[in-house]
Amino acid sequence: MNAAELLEYCVGLKHAYVETPFGNDTLVVKVAGKVFALIPLDEVRPQISLKADPEDVIMFLDSYEDATRAPYMSKKHWVRLYCDGNIPTAVICTAISTSYKIVYAGLTKAVRVQLEAL
Repeated sequence: MNAAELLEYCVGLKHAYVETPFGNDTLVVKVAGKVFALIPLDEVRPQISLKADPEDVIMFLDSYEDATRAPYMSKKHWVRLYCDGNIPTAVICTAISTSYKIVYAGLTKAVRVQLEAL
């Protein structure tokens, strides 16, 4: 997957949107103001950083050479996936959806109700 495909999948999730608070080189994908994906555009290899359960972070690191700790993020809850190598597209898409679900579940009930009303 390239950066455009990663972005398309991310913003296809309900109420997801993109901001560029760190400049135009990094796309920050959010739901209700909370980050669930970061897509750097200035890197040679397409990649995405995602929130994950701690067990899943360890699973990615143990299973794929193209998975690393996400820079500048919690080492326990974030993973960086390089998307041009040995990680299947279906696994990347599932990881994106899981990151979204983790962040969405962490929203307050009031915010979730507001979003669901839209």
